[in-house]
Amino acid sequence: MKLFTLLIFTLTTLGLHAQVNFAQDTMDLILDHGYQAEGKMIIENNTSGNLSYKYRILLDEFKGTSGWDVLMCDCQNCIENYPDTGTCNDLPPTEFWLFAVYVTHNASTPPPTKYFTLALTNPNNPSDADTVTLRTVPGAPASVNNVDNNDNIGVFPNPASNFIDIQAPAIGKATLRLLNLSGSVLIEVNTDGGNTRLNVTDLPNGMYTLSLTSEAAQTTRKIVLAR
Repeated sequence: MKLFTLLIFTLTTLGLHAQVNFAQDTMDLILDHGYQAEGKMIIENNTSGNLSYKYRILLDEFKGTSGWDVLMCDCQNCIENYPDTGTCNDLPPTEFWLFAVYVTHNASTPPPTKYFTLALTNPNNPSDADTVTLRTVPGAPASVNNVDNNDNIGVFPNPASNFIDIQAPAIGKATLRLLNLSGSVLIEVNTDGGNTRLNVTDLPNGMYTLSLTSEAAQTTRKIVLAR
């Protein structure tokens, strides 16, 4: 039985904010030169006790390559000169860890396809493991942003800790709802558009759904609270 759940999603920045959830263990980072793409992995402890895991980079075609800047974040640090292996210890039950890789292509030509493969293993149960591959795909990030036909809606930061900011300047009057995984509405706010901030300080870490409903649009976003 898998003791940790691995949720993976990407975010392309420099312009519009958008997010895509992936069920498979390979995710495409669609970016053009001068853009940054994020591959984020949320690791959830499904057990009743503390959980540790080891990570190991199996393939890295970015590190030390001209025209690429890469930043890797594990459970402790975000560093450019990152190690190939590491261990994260004592994740409490139902809590989350964020593991992220930020890739920027700085050359003036379209970025080539490159790969970054990461293996995650429970040191106490080697069969409890998963592997994720990030693959850069040349192209305009707008192809990622058209996920739910609302490119003008921005939600950040994600993962969040105390506040969630929603930017929806062209939506007009709308209702924002934050729901837990059971579908219960935890926060409901009416807005006239523009910028709205939700205070989530009192909510526990975990996965939530942000729903925005107006006459012009209806959209949802997956939100992670991780502190």
